[in-house]
Amino acid sequence: MLTEKRRELAICTWRVAASGMSMGDRVCFRLAHDGGVVVEDTQATLEGMSDLRRRKLNRLFDVLDADRTGQIDAAAAERLRDRYVELAGAGQSEERKAQLGEMIRRLWTEYEQDGEPPPCDRDRFALEVVRDLRENPDRVIRMIGLITNVVFAVADLDVDGELRRGPAIRLAEEAMGLTPEEAAMAWRRLDTAGTGRLTYAEFLKLATEFVVSEDPEAPGNWFFGPY
Repeated sequence: MLTEKRRELAICTWRVAASGMSMGDRVCFRLAHDGGVVVEDTQATLEGMSDLRRRKLNRLFDVLDADRTGQIDAAAAERLRDRYVELAGAGQSEERKAQLGEMIRRLWTEYEQDGEPPPCDRDRFALEVVRDLRENPDRVIRMIGLITNVVFAVADLDVDGELRRGPAIRLAEEAMGLTPEEAAMAWRRLDTAGTGRLTYAEFLKLATEFVVSEDPEAPGNWFFGPY
Protein backbone atom coordinates (compact mmCIF):
# COMPACT_ATOMS: atom_id res chain seq x y z
CA MET A 1 0.00 0.00 0.00
CA LEU A 2 1.21 3.52 -0.77
CA THR A 3 2.39 5.33 2.33
CA GLU A 4 0.24 8.32 3.26
CA LYS A 5 3.11 10.67 2.49
CA ARG A 6 3.59 9.23 -0.97
CA ARG A 7 -0.17 9.23 -1.59
CA GLU A 8 -0.26 12.95 -0.71
CA LEU A 9 2.64 13.48 -3.09
CA ALA A 10 0.76 11.59 -5.79
CA ILE A 11 -2.32 13.78 -5.34
CA CYS A 12 -0.15 16.90 -5.39
CA THR A 13 1.60 15.65 -8.53
CA TRP A 14 -1.76 14.93 -10.12
CA ARG A 15 -2.73 18.54 -9.43
CA VAL A 16 0.46 19.84 -11.05
CA ALA A 17 -0.08 17.68 -14.13
CA ALA A 18 -3.83 18.07 -14.46
CA SER A 19 -4.97 21.32 -12.90
CA GLY A 20 -6.57 23.55 -15.48
CA MET A 21 -6.15 20.93 -18.17
CA SER A 22 -8.95 20.81 -20.70
CA MET A 23 -9.32 17.90 -23.10
CA GLY A 24 -12.44 18.84 -24.99
CA ASP A 25 -15.14 16.29 -24.35
CA ARG A 26 -12.73 13.68 -23.01
CA VAL A 27 -11.24 14.41 -19.57
CA CYS A 28 -11.17 17.53 -17.40
CA PHE A 29 -9.91 17.71 -13.81
CA ARG A 30 -10.20 20.06 -10.86
CA LEU A 31 -9.03 19.78 -7.26
CA ALA A 32 -11.78 19.83 -4.63
CA HIS A 33 -11.46 21.83 -1.42
CA ASP A 34 -10.90 18.64 0.56
CA GLY A 35 -7.89 17.74 -1.60
CA GLY A 36 -9.70 15.10 -3.65
CA VAL A 37 -9.66 15.02 -7.43
CA VAL A 38 -12.94 15.73 -9.21
CA VAL A 39 -13.30 14.69 -12.83
CA GLU A 40 -15.93 16.41 -14.95
CA ASP A 41 -17.34 16.49 -18.48
CA THR A 42 -15.88 13.16 -19.54
CA GLN A 43 -16.64 10.47 -22.08
CA ALA A 44 -15.10 7.09 -21.30
CA THR A 45 -15.40 5.47 -24.72
CA LEU A 46 -12.81 4.24 -27.11
CA GLU A 47 -14.27 6.45 -29.82
CA GLY A 48 -13.86 9.54 -27.64
CA MET A 49 -10.25 8.76 -26.78
CA SER A 50 -7.56 10.93 -28.33
CA ASP A 51 -4.99 9.32 -30.59
CA LEU A 52 -2.23 10.38 -28.17
CA ARG A 53 -3.86 8.74 -25.16
CA ARG A 54 -4.67 5.57 -27.08
CA ARG A 55 -1.09 5.22 -28.32
CA LYS A 56 0.27 5.69 -24.79
CA LEU A 57 -2.14 3.15 -23.29
CA ASN A 58 -1.32 0.70 -26.07
CA ARG A 59 2.35 1.14 -25.17
CA LEU A 60 1.65 0.48 -21.48
CA PHE A 61 -0.38 -2.60 -22.44
CA ASP A 62 2.58 -3.91 -24.46
CA VAL A 63 4.85 -3.49 -21.42
CA LEU A 64 2.43 -5.45 -19.23
CA ASP A 65 1.78 -8.05 -21.96
CA ALA A 66 5.40 -9.17 -21.88
CA ASP A 67 4.63 -12.49 -23.61
CA ARG A 68 2.78 -10.74 -26.47
CA THR A 69 -0.33 -12.88 -26.15
CA GLY A 70 -2.70 -9.96 -26.66
CA GLN A 71 -4.16 -10.46 -23.19
CA ILE A 72 -3.15 -9.75 -19.63
CA ASP A 73 -4.32 -12.44 -17.23
CA ALA A 74 -3.29 -13.68 -13.80
CA ALA A 75 -0.62 -16.00 -15.22
CA ALA A 76 0.87 -13.19 -17.32
CA ALA A 77 0.94 -10.97 -14.24
CA GLU A 78 2.85 -13.67 -12.34
CA ARG A 79 5.39 -14.00 -15.16
CA LEU A 80 5.83 -10.25 -15.24
CA ARG A 81 6.33 -10.24 -11.47
CA ASP A 82 8.99 -12.96 -11.73
CA ARG A 83 10.80 -11.07 -14.48
CA TYR A 84 10.98 -7.85 -12.48
CA VAL A 85 12.05 -9.66 -9.31
CA GLU A 86 14.84 -11.32 -11.30
CA LEU A 87 15.87 -7.95 -12.72
CA ALA A 88 16.11 -6.58 -9.17
CA GLY A 89 19.17 -8.82 -8.90
CA ALA A 90 21.14 -10.47 -6.18
CA GLY A 91 22.05 -7.12 -4.69
CA GLN A 92 18.54 -6.65 -3.36
CA SER A 93 17.40 -8.24 -0.11
CA GLU A 94 14.81 -11.00 -0.18
CA GLU A 95 12.45 -8.71 1.72
CA ARG A 96 12.78 -6.00 -0.92
CA LYS A 97 12.24 -8.48 -3.75
CA ALA A 98 9.15 -9.79 -1.96
CA GLN A 99 7.85 -6.24 -1.68
CA LEU A 100 8.45 -5.75 -5.39
CA GLY A 101 6.51 -8.90 -6.22
CA GLU A 102 3.63 -7.76 -4.05
CA MET A 103 3.52 -4.36 -5.75
CA ILE A 104 3.24 -5.98 -9.19
CA ARG A 105 0.55 -8.34 -7.93
CA ARG A 106 -1.42 -5.38 -6.56
CA LEU A 107 -1.08 -3.51 -9.84
CA TRP A 108 -2.93 -6.37 -11.50
CA THR A 109 -5.49 -7.09 -8.78
CA GLU A 110 -6.67 -3.45 -8.81
CA TYR A 111 -8.95 -4.75 -11.56
CA GLU A 112 -10.32 -7.78 -9.78
CA GLN A 113 -14.02 -8.47 -10.08
CA ASP A 114 -15.51 -10.76 -7.44
CA GLY A 115 -12.01 -11.75 -6.41
CA GLU A 116 -10.92 -12.89 -9.86
CA PRO A 117 -9.47 -10.45 -12.42
CA PRO A 118 -10.69 -11.47 -15.88
CA PRO A 119 -8.36 -11.57 -18.88
CA CYS A 120 -7.85 -8.06 -20.19
CA ASP A 121 -7.27 -7.31 -23.88
CA ARG A 122 -5.93 -4.09 -25.36
CA ASP A 123 -9.32 -2.43 -25.82
CA ARG A 124 -10.64 -3.31 -22.39
CA PHE A 125 -7.44 -2.12 -20.75
CA ALA A 126 -7.66 1.28 -22.45
CA LEU A 127 -11.34 1.62 -21.60
CA GLU A 128 -10.76 0.68 -17.94
CA VAL A 129 -8.08 3.34 -17.52
CA VAL A 130 -10.14 6.06 -19.19
CA ARG A 131 -13.21 5.07 -17.17
CA ASP A 132 -11.16 5.30 -13.99
CA LEU A 133 -9.97 8.78 -14.97
CA ARG A 134 -13.63 9.74 -14.94
CA GLU A 135 -15.13 7.65 -12.15
CA ASN A 136 -12.34 6.39 -9.92
CA PRO A 137 -9.33 8.74 -9.93
CA ASP A 138 -8.16 7.35 -6.60
CA ARG A 139 -7.49 4.00 -8.29
CA VAL A 140 -5.53 5.82 -11.00
CA ILE A 141 -3.46 7.52 -8.29
CA ARG A 142 -2.73 4.09 -6.78
CA MET A 143 -1.78 2.72 -10.20
CA ILE A 144 0.59 5.64 -10.86
CA GLY A 145 2.18 5.20 -7.42
CA LEU A 146 2.58 1.45 -7.90
CA ILE A 147 4.20 1.88 -11.33
CA THR A 148 6.64 4.42 -9.90
CA ASN A 149 7.41 2.22 -6.90
CA VAL A 150 8.02 -0.84 -9.10
CA VAL A 151 10.52 1.05 -11.27
CA PHE A 152 12.34 2.35 -8.21
CA ALA A 153 12.35 -1.07 -6.55
CA VAL A 154 14.14 -2.50 -9.61
CA ALA A 155 16.39 0.35 -10.71
CA ASP A 156 17.22 2.37 -7.55
CA LEU A 157 20.06 0.03 -6.77
CA ASP A 158 21.48 1.86 -3.76
CA VAL A 159 18.00 2.72 -2.43
CA ASP A 160 18.78 6.42 -2.07
CA GLY A 161 15.57 7.72 -3.65
CA GLU A 162 17.18 8.61 -6.98
CA LEU A 163 17.04 6.85 -10.31
CA ARG A 164 20.24 6.97 -12.37
CA ARG A 165 20.65 6.73 -16.10
CA GLY A 166 22.46 3.37 -16.30
CA PRO A 167 20.05 1.23 -14.26
CA ALA A 168 17.05 2.99 -15.83
CA ILE A 169 18.25 2.21 -19.36
CA ARG A 170 18.94 -1.40 -18.38
CA LEU A 171 15.39 -1.70 -17.07
CA ALA A 172 13.99 -0.18 -20.26
CA GLU A 173 15.91 -2.64 -22.42
CA GLU A 174 15.43 -5.81 -20.40
CA ALA A 175 11.91 -5.34 -19.03
CA MET A 176 10.21 -3.01 -21.51
CA GLY A 177 11.71 -4.36 -24.72
CA LEU A 178 13.34 -1.13 -25.88
CA THR A 179 16.42 -1.09 -28.08
CA PRO A 180 19.51 0.67 -26.66
CA GLU A 181 18.78 3.61 -28.95
CA GLU A 182 15.13 3.82 -27.87
CA ALA A 183 16.04 3.56 -24.20
CA ALA A 184 18.64 6.32 -24.50
CA MET A 185 16.16 8.54 -26.35
CA ALA A 186 13.48 7.96 -23.71
CA TRP A 187 15.90 8.86 -20.92
CA ARG A 188 16.86 12.10 -22.67
CA ARG A 189 13.17 13.02 -22.90
CA LEU A 190 12.56 12.24 -19.23
CA ASP A 191 15.74 13.79 -17.82
CA THR A 192 14.90 17.31 -18.97
CA ALA A 193 17.58 18.88 -16.76
CA GLY A 194 20.27 16.58 -18.11
CA THR A 195 21.57 15.64 -14.66
CA GLY A 196 21.68 11.88 -15.27
CA ARG A 197 19.37 11.22 -12.34
CA LEU A 198 15.73 11.61 -11.33
CA THR A 199 14.29 11.89 -7.84
CA TYR A 200 11.24 9.94 -6.74
CA ALA A 201 9.10 13.10 -6.92
CA GLU A 202 10.33 13.90 -10.44
CA PHE A 203 9.68 10.36 -11.60
CA LEU A 204 6.22 10.34 -10.04
CA LYS A 205 5.37 13.53 -11.92
CA LEU A 206 6.53 11.91 -15.17
CA ALA A 207 4.40 8.82 -14.52
CA THR A 208 1.42 11.07 -13.82
CA GLU A 209 1.98 12.92 -17.09
CA PHE A 210 2.05 9.62 -18.94
CA VAL A 211 -1.39 8.64 -17.66
CA VAL A 212 -3.05 12.07 -17.46
CA SER A 213 -1.52 14.49 -19.95
CA GLU A 214 -2.88 15.23 -23.42
CA ASP A 215 0.05 17.55 -24.15
CA PRO A 216 2.08 15.94 -26.97
CA GLU A 217 5.20 17.71 -25.66
CA ALA A 218 4.92 16.40 -22.07
CA PRO A 219 8.18 14.61 -21.13
CA GLY A 220 6.24 11.95 -19.22
CA ASN A 221 4.76 10.65 -22.47
CA TRP A 222 8.09 8.86 -22.89
CA PHE A 223 7.83 7.02 -19.57
CA PHE A 224 7.70 3.64 -21.35
CA GLY A 225 9.67 4.67 -24.42
CA PRO A 226 8.48 5.49 -27.95
CA TYR A 227 4.74 5.30 -28.38
